[in-house]
Amino acid sequence: MAGTALLGTNAAATASRARPSLVPAGMTVNAVNQITAQAQRMTATMANVARPARIGWLILAQCYCLFADEATFQDALAAVFEVAGLPDHMNVRVEPNTYIKVNNRSAIRIPDIYYFRLNNTHTASGLGYINELKVGSQAMDRASYEAGQDSALIRQGYGLGANAATKGQYLPVTAGLWWFAPNVAGFTAHDLSFIAHLLSLGINVVYIEHNPGAQVWPRPETREQEVEAIQEIENGNATQAQDGLDSMIGPCLLFCRIG
Repeated sequence: MAGTALLGTNAAATASRARPSLVPAGMTVNAVNQITAQAQRMTATMANVARPARIGWLILAQCYCLFADEATFQDALAAVFEVAGLPDHMNVRVEPNTYIKVNNRSAIRIPDIYYFRLNNTHTASGLGYINELKVGSQAMDRASYEAGQDSALIRQGYGLGANAATKGQYLPVTAGLWWFAPNVAGFTAHDLSFIAHLLSLGINVVYIEHNPGAQVWPRPETREQEVEAIQEIENGNATQAQDGLDSMIGPCLLFCRIG
């Protein structure tokens, strides 16, 4: 994984010398319970909107990680996806090469990372995972729109490619995963109502908090470990996703299966 994900080797070295036990940062057990209850209420009141087949899961993790911006976080994750995709013949596209539309009349959605394998015989039934990355409060002003588009793509099971190389092509959308990570000040977006909204739409969430005493990230992993971690995180199974994050980022302090 790209070393640019961290703010420098000196900070990483300091963390490696002194690692107190992990403690909850901004997100607490009580907060997660509130998110769970709110997501369930939101789903129950969706009178005029097609309900998701499932409610999303939320996994919390801590690491020693500070990201300058979303591009830095994207570069770090994309490097892992590219390694992990090789044995399963999965492909990786990153923004701005991820243009996708619900239909010919809809606006363009631009996920940060699209991890996919096309089925050329049954074009709408391959594998495709939308990954949206948020660092601190960056880009949260358009988050509701992005969430609505992702929900529509997940319900439909595919979208239409909108880049020059994919225009009109069926692109599978198996699941959506939103990653929230800390900025240089150690702040991770903390809008609990919006996280509940994502879960109610069937979107999975990984919420990462910075802890100076936690495992430095990126962690040194073998190619086999990176492959296994991405497979577990992206396949939509919450228990396996927790295992994958434990391997990639560090021990998840709390796991909450919703729905």
